[in-house]
Amino acid sequence: MKINILDFFMATLQIVFIVLKICGVINWSWLVVLIPIILFVIINILVIALVLYMKAYKKRRLKKLFETINARRE
Repeated sequence: MKINILDFFMATLQIVFIVLKICGVINWSWLVVLIPIILFVIINILVIALVLYMKAYKKRRLKKLFETINARRE
């Protein structure tokens, strides 16, 4: 599994926020503390949705192209 710099930064930032919250150094709400992981999940969901949409779009275009080619042959 390949970890890029953004993943490493987000994970490190998340750990730092959680440790600071547990130690009482920051008085932020847990929602604010968990923002890095929430953003990571939202971004991944959007990327997966985009990939699935693009695959479906490509499949529809190819199906339409093959139907057009077959209609011309007949």
